[in-house]
Amino acid sequence: MKLDPSLRKVATALYCYLDTAHSLSCCIKLRYEQWDQLATAAVVPTNYLEGPWGAERFRRDAQAVDLLRKLPGLPTSINRRGAALDAFWESEYACFRTNEFLDLLRYPSTGPQEAFEGRLRSILDRAAKIARRILGPVPASLEGRFGPGTSYELKGQAYSTFADKLWITPHATKECMALFEHMFWPTHWGRQRLSLGLPLPALTRGNRFTTVAKDATKDRGICIEPLGNLWVQLAIGSYWKRRLAQVGIRVNRADPYSTELADPELPSDGQLLHRQLARDGSLTGKWATIDLSNASDTVAFELVRWVIPPDWFEVLCAARSPYTLLDKKWVRLDKFSSMGNGFTFELETLLFCCLLAATTGCSIGNTLFVYGDDIVIPTEHARDAMAVLTAVGFQPNPKKSYVQGPFRESCGGDYFSGIPVRSYFAKGKFDSPLEWISMHNRLLELWPKAKVARRRCIDVLPSRLRLFGPKRLGDRVLHGRPLRFWTRNGIRWVATIVPMPTYIPLDRWGSEFTWTLALLGASSRGLTPRGGVRGYRITEASIS
Repeated sequence: MKLDPSLRKVATALYCYLDTAHSLSCCIKLRYEQWDQLATAAVVPTNYLEGPWGAERFRRDAQAVDLLRKLPGLPTSINRRGAALDAFWESEYACFRTNEFLDLLRYPSTGPQEAFEGRLRSILDRAAKIARRILGPVPASLEGRFGPGTSYELKGQAYSTFADKLWITPHATKECMALFEHMFWPTHWGRQRLSLGLPLPALTRGNRFTTVAKDATKDRGICIEPLGNLWVQLAIGSYWKRRLAQVGIRVNRADPYSTELADPELPSDGQLLHRQLARDGSLTGKWATIDLSNASDTVAFELVRWVIPPDWFEVLCAARSPYTLLDKKWVRLDKFSSMGNGFTFELETLLFCCLLAATTGCSIGNTLFVYGDDIVIPTEHARDAMAVLTAVGFQPNPKKSYVQGPFRESCGGDYFSGIPVRSYFAKGKFDSPLEWISMHNRLLELWPKAKVARRRCIDVLPSRLRLFGPKRLGDRVLHGRPLRFWTRNGIRWVATIVPMPTYIPLDRWGSEFTWTLALLGASSRGLTPRGGVRGYRITEASIS
């Protein structure tokens, strides 16, 4: 496998523009196809001087090593799926040890560990009280929903839409079946399946393991859940989002059209809030940012049992998958849930909030902020926070956790002395014109003087697709000059490129689910599977 020649030209041009020792090293590795070294290169922010000059040097070096680091198609010799499997088993072993430790911790002991165990036991008990206050009692009803991805039942299909999920026989684990049917039969989906005489929900033992692209060194392991379990999990996750928001933890992106008033000093978008705090921390040193390795896969069963209230714990246990199908064998899980579970994100957010609030006394949503495994906490409490997280089985990532120095990183925002230094990552397959347009626009935004690299992006595009327009049109046009427009009825127009989606006619699934599809937002033209693009066309957009 070879690296795309056009992408190679862009990378070489950008390395030459950056003009640092790291960029020269990356350029040499690219020229001589030292892919493994290119994928594993890294820079350390503590090696740079504080202030604008150090920030600029770090930004250039970081861009050099980051450009191709997350490119799934980089032809390394690394077995990326093997790395994901290794991470799965390492996480399972870590959860096994944590479960044993927490199970023994429930019973007081004597000896040199007595003080440590007593302190940790009191922290976990306080965390359980905090969790009880945040969650409240289990509500009388929950609203299930479909997720955007695939499900356990759709294995082997070239594509999937939510219409496929209506037709397939939903599966659920034995523990989840009663809860799923309680939520399923009152819906139009359930009633329609019953009236058509379609098969009743079926049983399965659990989810199945698969991998998706993460970066050039490893894939990300995920577990695809049965549709019945996922329906219940997403219902729990949605309810928990609202409960967390009431204490100031924003785990849902803000609706740009919402009229709800938010604290003007704290953005309602959780990621934006964390980036704002990371910038403040890099300037003042007030905040530390902590990131955890494989956080969702190291949430041990016994930790959830200890912290989550008993009524909610029973619901979560029913909804989770206790087994994973891996290489045609069922594996009993020591972790509570994995990536792919509909409530894992909310669960880990809640656990970290409660544990760290119980440890440090910080106020959730005021001096303690959590978004998944991204944690922002006052610097003076960072060491205690990492110590207690380590004690209950988590692994703070030393490469992404920052307590000292002028650098902070959280939720995709990198700041050095208050200056944004986030790199551009080439992640896609670069087999569509929109990807090259997006690369051009990001390079213009981050490196406006890297003209040769941007020119190489434009050279890939056919002449008819080299369309320029204002930034507000997004990646439908190339940003910058020359801007070619025409005027019609006093309005200025420019040409843009848009993808033409693939539509699967609704009659593919018959007329039985027409009403259900309409209620779920299906267009009369048909449904478009994820990534379903059949081509591109040129259209026009007004700019005044």
